[in-house]
Amino acid sequence: MLNSRGNGYAGWYLKHTGLRGNALENVVYYDPAPKITPPDDWPLGLLLPQIGWVAMRSDWEHDGTVFALKSGRYYPSHQHRDQSTFMINVAGDYLAADPGYRDQSSRQAWEFTTSTAGHNGILVDGKGQLYGDGSIEGFFTSPPFDYVRAEAGDVYPELSRATRAVAYVRPDCFVVFDQ
Repeated sequence: MLNSRGNGYAGWYLKHTGLRGNALENVVYYDPAPKITPPDDWPLGLLLPQIGWVAMRSDWEHDGTVFALKSGRYYPSHQHRDQSTFMINVAGDYLAADPGYRDQSSRQAWEFTTSTAGHNGILVDGKGQLYGDGSIEGFFTSPPFDYVRAEAGDVYPELSRATRAVAYVRPDCFVVFDQ
């Protein structure tokens, strides 16, 4: 729909994701020559403080590298014990993935899927996080590299601090430091 109103970024997104509307939308919003504007002027690193997410990417090509880290407010009805965990995707393949809600076949599978162990969070003496808030304490972005520092100490009863820092040197080098 946005593309039908001349939004070139929406046109680029639709072209690269292959998303299509339903039959009615395709007729109503048909555009024989949609505007396509590559997001080359968009930042490669982005902090979304309201939701506690950071995204960093090598470029806007389909075979690029994308990194995302979350550490923010706890929302009781839709949250995992995964503060300060991250995902890395290269050319459409996950090197570090978030299991999401993939396996609900049993209580044991569900527990793993939503647990710290099911993500790439740190276990302390074999124990994962409790439910609670995390935070992004620092973020920097520039053309050659990005940096994020996240805190999740409140979700580990054994710790006063649980800091994870990540430096991303474009296009494909990550340094993760847990303290």
